[in-house]
Amino acid sequence: MTTTPKHTSWIEIKSCALKNNLEIFRNIIGKNTSLGVVLKSNAYGHGLVDVLSILHDKVDLIHVISPEDALFIRGYEKKNNLSPKRILVLGSIDKNHLYDMMENNIELVLYGSEFLSLFENINTKQKFQIHLHIDTGLGREGLKVSQIDNEMICLEKIFDKVEIKGIMSHFANTEDVTDQTYAKEQLGVFNETVIKLQKKYPGLANIEKHFAASAATMLLPESRFDSVRIGISLYGLWASSETKVSYNVLSKELPDLQPVMSWKTKSQTVKKLEPGSFIGYGRSYKCECPTRIAVLPVGYFDGYPRILGNKAHVLVEGQRCPVIGRIMMNHIVIDITNVTNDNRQITVTLLGEDHGEKITAEMIAEWSSTINYEVVTRIGAHLPRILRTD
Repeated sequence: MTTTPKHTSWIEIKSCALKNNLEIFRNIIGKNTSLGVVLKSNAYGHGLVDVLSILHDKVDLIHVISPEDALFIRGYEKKNNLSPKRILVLGSIDKNHLYDMMENNIELVLYGSEFLSLFENINTKQKFQIHLHIDTGLGREGLKVSQIDNEMICLEKIFDKVEIKGIMSHFANTEDVTDQTYAKEQLGVFNETVIKLQKKYPGLANIEKHFAASAATMLLPESRFDSVRIGISLYGLWASSETKVSYNVLSKELPDLQPVMSWKTKSQTVKKLEPGSFIGYGRSYKCECPTRIAVLPVGYFDGYPRILGNKAHVLVEGQRCPVIGRIMMNHIVIDITNVTNDNRQITVTLLGEDHGEKITAEMIAEWSSTINYEVVTRIGAHLPRILRTD
């Protein structure tokens, strides 16, 4: 059941949808590959605590971007008497984090020899668990393949302080194309580099390998290796339209990914305006006829894109209502002339489904000239997340 919170707007999280998406990826990867999920950026805007409460016992490992998130999860596990999951911090770390990471059995990623300074003057009998990141073509972080020998010679200085538990990379272009030639080149570079390192360092013979995020997990079975890192599609969103088309070609049947998030609000004011009335800052919208409007207590501060003024629609009682005038910091105005003849308060769906009609993250992304990732992750963390179990 859902209880409407006492807040200007709120996010509803469908636990059944999240469980459905988890099961889809379990079936895709099979029994020999571990299911890792990415909970960075407040679980892609869905709410870290709420998502944790649903999937913690259903996954094999958890990926986060920051040490703070990793420590939060450890605290959540202790508070709720849960068995600790493997956690890997994918992002930057600071020397002040090291002991906390070790003491809480949290794994780290090393991107290159520049991380050596982190381990200076560190004295401990217990080793830090690390994963080596290989830059196979994204050009972001990672050990440079062309300089891998020198990088590893530098890293040998800390071999007495670390246990190399895994080796990983990240695709550059699986989502934006239907031709996976570059991705397969990256895979080739990765495999060659791993073989080279294993020959030089026999202790890496059984090292854990991971590379694939959502799109690659679906499209490139050879990239699944020992574990996968499922991000955007965990939340029921396709990584891109190209990914969806490519998967349909490969399998002939699309998986039923179900969006997990809805965003709703209640009207602050409903009133009727006369013809010739202007709406909002800059007078960007002029009423050509008698118009009943609803003022919504939500705006770009909450993560609703400012660019959507006079472009987007929302849902009221299953009907699309246009957003009129500029999006303001804390307010949106919508035209509800065709929905109601009175000034009663209304419930509005900004994102999600209402009476069979939908406003999707992809629609908002298209109206905003961005991607669904940005739409959901920019929704304010200050807004309450409400779990729906119905």
